[in-house]
Amino acid sequence: MNTNLRQTVTVLLGMSLGIGLSLSASAQDAALSGVAVRVNPGKMDEYLSRVKKLQGVMDRLDVKASIEAWQVTAGGPATGTTFVALEYPSLVAYAESTTKTQGDPEFQKLIAGLDGLRTIQSSSLYRQISGPGREGDVPKGTVLQTVSVRVKPGRLDDYVAKIEKLRKISKRLGASNTMRVWQATAAGEATGTVVVGLIYKDLATYAADSTKIQGDAEWQKLVAGLDKMRTVVSVGLARNVGP
Repeated sequence: MNTNLRQTVTVLLGMSLGIGLSLSASAQDAALSGVAVRVNPGKMDEYLSRVKKLQGVMDRLDVKASIEAWQVTAGGPATGTTFVALEYPSLVAYAESTTKTQGDPEFQKLIAGLDGLRTIQSSSLYRQISGPGREGDVPKGTVLQTVSVRVKPGRLDDYVAKIEKLRKISKRLGASNTMRVWQATAAGEATGTVVVGLIYKDLATYAADSTKIQGDAEWQKLVAGLDKMRTVVSVGLARNVGP
């Protein structure tokens, strides 16, 4: 996979579970494991059906995670890619659940059956470093706007603090979004990348909120100041497709 595509994959995987499972631990403890795939033509419904069955098996195994699938609608070479991600309350929960699923014949059979429906492009593991936890289910049609950056050495705390200020401005403007920040802990060449995402209930809300944000002088000044502490890798827009 070329660098641009891999980085775009990183962006959307890092934020693909913006809302959903309630976290018993703090949001900053959350871990996310994701895989980017190209679903074979005409196989999307069948693929999502099988992913839904995986969720059923995890519920039986008492795995503390929830599966969501997103499809990139605007992301350069990654457009059309489907991202399936599992979010856990912590890295400990991730490790425990992995042991359970790897030892379950039904889960492994379902995973093996996916090979005829898709081609894997990448897999990644993230930890949440800022923002609220997940609350409620993720309805189909939810929109995710993301930006992936490389933060300059020693500036991560400053960068996250600036993002928190942007969150406050967003609330002042009455924007209807949820903002979360993740960092890649195991993502190949993208390891260390910081992902910021804005989650909206639908495309109309995204458009309305974008207008509010882009027209606010304080927001624009803060965003301009971020350039001193980061390098933007890629941006993207995705839509929740299930399962």
